[in-house]
Amino acid sequence: MQLPDLARSAAKLDGMLLSTLLQHGGLPQALLAELLPAAPSRVVHSLHQLHLAGLVEKAGDEWQPTPTGYPAVRRFLAEEGFLVDDL
Repeated sequence: MQLPDLARSAAKLDGMLLSTLLQHGGLPQALLAELLPAAPSRVVHSLHQLHLAGLVEKAGDEWQPTPTGYPAVRRFLAEEGFLVDDL
């Protein structure tokens, strides 16, 4: 089984979105659009791209990182200078 990966060319918005999802354990799309400093259409586009890459999934009304995508998400956030746990 091959784990999903996050492209090095991922946008800054992708990092902010993923960091927000990890910090809050998942959030609805509408709340993400309110919290992030980007147009709602850009947030939707970012979620869609991350979903296609297998990095996030929708569970009920909330988006969250996929279990298989978590290692790539965490690695990307650490490399980009976002705060991450000590795992």
